Amino acid sequence: MDKKELQEILGQTYNQENWKKIVQFVFPNVSILATPKEFPVKNDKIKSFKQLGSVHLNDGKNLALFELLLHDSVNIHRNRVELNNEISKYIDQEQIHGVLSVFEQGAEDYRFTFSARSTEFDEDTSDFIQRKTDTKRYTYVLGKNESCKTPAERFYNLSEKKHQIDIELIQNAFSVEQLSKEFFDKYKKQFEKFYRFIVNNEKYSEISFGIEREKGIRDFVKQLLGRIVFLYFLQKKGWMGCKAYVNGWEDGDKQFMQSLFENFSNPSEFNSKCLSELFHNALNKKRDNDVFSCDGLNGELNNSKVPYLNGGLFDSNESLTRKIDYPTSYFQELLDFFGQYNFTIDENEPNDHEVGIAPEMLGHIFENLLEDNKDKGAFYTPKEIVHYMCQESLIEYLCTSLKIEPEDQERVAVTRLLKHKVVEDILKPEIKNINLALDNVKICDPAIGSGAFPMGLLHEIFIAKQTLHLFEYGNSKSFDASAVKLNI
Repeated sequence: MDKKELQEILGQTYNQENWKKIVQFVFPNVSILATPKEFPVKNDKIKSFKQLGSVHLNDGKNLALFELLLHDSVNIHRNRVELNNEISKYIDQEQIHGVLSVFEQGAEDYRFTFSARSTEFDEDTSDFIQRKTDTKRYTYVLGKNESCKTPAERFYNLSEKKHQIDIELIQNAFSVEQLSKEFFDKYKKQFEKFYRFIVNNEKYSEISFGIEREKGIRDFVKQLLGRIVFLYFLQKKGWMGCKAYVNGWEDGDKQFMQSLFENFSNPSEFNSKCLSELFHNALNKKRDNDVFSCDGLNGELNNSKVPYLNGGLFDSNESLTRKIDYPTSYFQELLDFFGQYNFTIDENEPNDHEVGIAPEMLGHIFENLLEDNKDKGAFYTPKEIVHYMCQESLIEYLCTSLKIEPEDQERVAVTRLLKHKVVEDILKPEIKNINLALDNVKICDPAIGSGAFPMGLLHEIFIAKQTLHLFEYGNSKSFDASAVKLNI
C-alpha cells in the first residue's frame, strides 16, 4: 500500500474490512480476533461495542482496537466525553495501556481516536505509579468530507518504523502542535508571496495604502488571508452556499471557497470582482433571504445563501479590495494549501485534541503577524493557560457565591464539577443556587484581544450547566443548548 492509496481508503466511508487492512499496514504486531469480542453496554447512545484486536508495541505496551457503532441521532461532538468514558475504563495500565477506537454511525465521516492515561513518578517510592488521571484523547476525523492528507502521511511514516513504534511515536502521530506549526509556516510563506506581489508590481504603485506604504500593504494582505481562513471554519459548519429560500443553515457547500473559485468565469479578477462582492455585499450586508449573487459566478453558488455576520471583519478596505487582483495561480495555490487540512470547529479542551486546524489558529496568526507585537505587549495566551484561568476563576466565584469556606468539603465538589464534569451528591441541594450563580455571573477581561478568555468562560459555564442538567434530569428533559449559550 502506498501513501496515495492509504489516503484514498481513509477518505472513504468506514468499512471494517478496510480498517483491518489499514491497522495491519500501519501498526506493528497486530492481532486481529477471528470473531470480534462484543462488550455489554448500558449506554443507549451505543448500538454495539466491539474489540477487533490488539497492537503490541515495541516498548511492551498494549493497545486495544475498539469499534463503536453509534445511533444515527447521536451528536458525537456533544457526547464525546461520555463516549470516551466508556473507553477509558478499559485502560488499566497492566493489560491495556491505551486504546485505538473507531466511532462510526454509517455516515460519510467517522472518528479515529487514540486514548491513553499518563503514569506519574512517585519520588518517595522511586517508582512509576498509576494515578486516577484524566484520559487524554487525540482524534482524527476521516471520511468523504476530509482531505485525510495529514493522517495518511503520518500513518504511512509509522508503517515505515514498525520495528521501533512505541507509545510516544503513536502520540506523535496524533500531535496537534506539530500540525499547527507546519500550517503556520506554510501560511506565512503564502502571506509573503501575496505581499511581495503588490510591493513589486508597478501597476499598484499609485494606490495609497496609508502613510507607511509597506505596513499598509502588509495589513491589507493580512486582512485578506485572515478573512479567507476564517471562512474555512464557517464553511465547515455548512453555513456557506446554502440553498436559497430554504429555512436553516445545514446544507451548505463544505468546500465553498474552492467551489467559488472554480465556478468564477474570470479567476484573474477573483479578488476585485468575486471576493469583494462576498465580503462587502454579502457577509457585511443584510439582504433579502440572505441571497448572495455575483456577476460571472456560474452554477448553484450564484443565488445561494451566505449569512450576514455583522462582526467587523468585513466592514473595511472595500475600495482597496476592488482595485487589487492577483494571478490565477496565487489563489489556486492558496486554496489548494488550505484544502490539504482538516479545519475543526469543535471546542476542545486540553485533554481532548482533534487533529486539525482549530479556530485558535486565528489568534496564533494574529499574534505572530502583528506589527511589533512584543513591543506593544500583544500576546496570544495558549489554550491550556486560558483553560486553567477560566476554571480557577469560576471555582473561586462559585465558592464565594455559595459562601463555601476553603476547608469545606463542598469546595472539593465544586472543583470536581468544573474540572472533571462530575456532580457529587453533596452538591445536590445546591444545584439551584449554582445554576443561579452561573446565570448571574459577569465577566470582565481588561486585556481583551482575540477574546480567548471570555470565550473560554462561555465554554466552561455552558459545560457546567449541561453537567448539572444531566445529573438532575438525565435524558427525561431536553437541554436547550442554544438558549443556554445565548443567556451566558
